[in-house]
Amino acid sequence: MDKKRQQQLREMRRRQVRRQKMMLAGIVAVIVILIIIIAAVNGARSKKRAAEEAAKAQAAQEVSTEAEPQIGDATLFAVGDIMIGRQLRENYSSNGISGILTDTLRSEMNQADVCIANEEFAFTTNEEEFPDKEYNYKLDPSLVSTFTDMGIDLVTLANNHALDYMEQGLVDSIETLKNAGIQYAGAGKGIEEASALRTFSVNGHTIGVLAASRVLPELTWSADEGTFETAMFSAYDPEKLYQAIEQADSQCDFLIVYTHWGQMNTTELTDYQTEQAHNYVEKGADLVLGAHPHIPQGIEYYNGVPIFYSLGNFMFTGNDGDQFALKVTIGPDSKPVCQLVPVTSEDGLTKEMTSDAAADFYDHMNSISNGASVGSDGMVTQTASADTTDSTSDEDADAAESDSDSEDSESDDAETDSLHTSED
Repeated sequence: MDKKRQQQLREMRRRQVRRQKMMLAGIVAVIVILIIIIAAVNGARSKKRAAEEAAKAQAAQEVSTEAEPQIGDATLFAVGDIMIGRQLRENYSSNGISGILTDTLRSEMNQADVCIANEEFAFTTNEEEFPDKEYNYKLDPSLVSTFTDMGIDLVTLANNHALDYMEQGLVDSIETLKNAGIQYAGAGKGIEEASALRTFSVNGHTIGVLAASRVLPELTWSADEGTFETAMFSAYDPEKLYQAIEQADSQCDFLIVYTHWGQMNTTELTDYQTEQAHNYVEKGADLVLGAHPHIPQGIEYYNGVPIFYSLGNFMFTGNDGDQFALKVTIGPDSKPVCQLVPVTSEDGLTKEMTSDAAADFYDHMNSISNGASVGSDGMVTQTASADTTDSTSDEDADAAESDSDSEDSESDDAETDSLHTSED
């Protein structure tokens, strides 16, 4: 009996031990499973955190890239006076843009990132002329297509013809340009708009343009005189222009100042041209352009900045002759590389010069330039002899300027028949 009882007790203990082992094995299995689950969750969390951090890093990089874009080259194509009179209108009506401009030049203008010109007339149908002017120029607003065909992005309106058809003519010009998507500088409603900086964003560059006129038939054409609500930015008292240049210098990395100035039909510079040009550079201009003489004037480097005193006529009814356009490449360092594009006009068509004519033209430009050299390919470089002195003698300047505020103006505005026909 005792033996049987003992066997029963041993069997009970074995069963108890087996149950304990099974329970322990179950607990261990649960623990292992929990460890696996926890590890998996932590791994997933780590991956999620890593993915989030990677996404944040990528977003930060994209923001940084947007904030600091890569700076590449920007190209500028600048031309002088454009006045589309009867012969040019007839050519355009018969043959389109090819009747007034060769395909090669049109391609150059359209391919440039920024193309600028001086609009030497009013886009208007207004018939009322500004009194006592010998020449008043206008063009029907529908023919703004000549500008869009050429690829012009901005025109200067600061000159001695924008108010030829009174304030309404200038207002019509501005509205026509706006509707065509063309920017304008140097004129506007009040001095604030007339002196406004116009800018273009190109390949990481902000290119700015200011325009003003030192040739006005009357000082009433000046926006700060108050006679006309819509008028010009005047450079007769250049202090406001100097202030505008200083302000613009902080708003763009390449600043162009385009001024209507000088005397017609002479390569001699007035003393105010050189004085003002040098001041433009000292205030922050990176490129100085001029118009009004109707022929090319010399090139100068001042403090390393190129000054093109007159681009001459690019397209002007009644004036067939040798001129030039200017091609500028602005590099990542915002330094301009300049090249002349010699052009000539014949029977209302602006076209490239022949190679022989271009060579002679480059020689001519070298003879009238100061501290600048034009190579056989038209590339313009600063020469070692560059200085900061005025490029005319006092005698030349006195002879050229005969400056009185009653005009510099009307003597300029007479625009003699040796330059223009009387057809318009």
